[in-house]
Amino acid sequence: MGIVVYTPALALSTVTGLNLTFSILAIGVVCTFYTSIGGIKAVYMDRLFQAFAMVIGAIIMIIAGTVSIGGPAEGWRRAAEGGRDHLVDFNIDPTIRLTFWSIYIGGTSFLIMIGGTKQSFVQRYLSCKSESDARMAAWVGMIGTAVMELLAVATGMTIFAYYHVCDPLTSGEISRADQIVPYFMMDIFQSVPGLPGLLISGAFCASLSSMSSVLNSIASIAGQDIVKTIWPDMTDATYSLVVKVISAVFGLVTIALAFLASVLGDVLQTALSIAGITGGPAFGVYILGLFVPRCNSKGAAVGMIGGTLVGLFLYLGSRFYPPISHRPPLSVEGCDALLNETSSSMYNDVATELFTVSDTNTVESVLSERPPGTAMFAISYLYLTTVNALVCVILGVVVSYVTSWNKPQKVDPKLLAPIIARSFISLVQDHEEKDKPPSPTDYLPLSKV
Repeated sequence: MGIVVYTPALALSTVTGLNLTFSILAIGVVCTFYTSIGGIKAVYMDRLFQAFAMVIGAIIMIIAGTVSIGGPAEGWRRAAEGGRDHLVDFNIDPTIRLTFWSIYIGGTSFLIMIGGTKQSFVQRYLSCKSESDARMAAWVGMIGTAVMELLAVATGMTIFAYYHVCDPLTSGEISRADQIVPYFMMDIFQSVPGLPGLLISGAFCASLSSMSSVLNSIASIAGQDIVKTIWPDMTDATYSLVVKVISAVFGLVTIALAFLASVLGDVLQTALSIAGITGGPAFGVYILGLFVPRCNSKGAAVGMIGGTLVGLFLYLGSRFYPPISHRPPLSVEGCDALLNETSSSMYNDVATELFTVSDTNTVESVLSERPPGTAMFAISYLYLTTVNALVCVILGVVVSYVTSWNKPQKVDPKLLAPIIARSFISLVQDHEEKDKPPSPTDYLPLSKV
């Protein structure tokens, strides 16, 4: 959530010139205030408005940028000229950052983890009136996510085509790749009063909506699982006040972590990597609960810890030994001044998540200088959720087997996936038949029976 707060603060700082520290504090304090006071109703009401603001902002940028460059055909020509027209890559190499497989496998695991195990999503399902309403909400959410993904890709393609001969990052106009969108807004709409601010509000909406949802869900978890466990007889009024205080405290922690986010490199990669470290093992525990009824609590706990440690190891290793990547070129041929050493070194500083090289000889030279066994750190960050979940499941099954399987009679079939529950009920019935005390007829000779 620190990253979520930092991103629009950086945009605000880029557009207005406001101090980054002030921007972070402004966003964090405002969101913490209305989330703590308004609760889940405030979260849902503001998200509806924020969704419209994000969609409209993206559409305006795409239309204005496309008109400025001479139409969609010219935009696609420039994208193809810059090597951005390669839509699908079926390469199975797991070290390539973005391929069909990394997105299909890793991205699918990530989205299932987010939509099926995260409290901020689950509490939305639980707030629906019925199961059919919750199912409809999930479908609408998936469709909305797909629309936003397409708009984000189209926005990126438009911005690249607009700056195809003068990249602002390479030329030193901006200091971080994450500043490119607000820079584009100010560049193309500088003559339209108020419009850049309206578009920046879209970035704020994305941040505020995410932060408010998670703050509310963290407060709910802490209230139900900790506060009510310690003080079960607490009155509703006192409990409501305590939950609001918890929400405010976590809001302050989020603000503090937003300052740390400024040194973590690429925002998207860092956010997905951290989510994979923590969410992957949690996803693994859900898999064990839904599909492995014989798994016990010891297996789930060891799997959770093991998956988290493996994810942390891979992430930290990738920071020390960044993956080598061949990125498409960025041109400065149309800029007034050529790229100088200052801007070049600045570019190297902001692109810390990848080590970019230009030829095969350089790749071999860099790899030869690295200690053996560091190749594992080059795995695409999109696979982290999948890898950590698999580690959790494997450890959970092994430890459960070693420490004695869970007894079938102790498992509620309602907690299992339907396809597992059907076969599991027959397994329980078989066990019950075996455990039944013998009847007197069991001891009679076969002829008498």
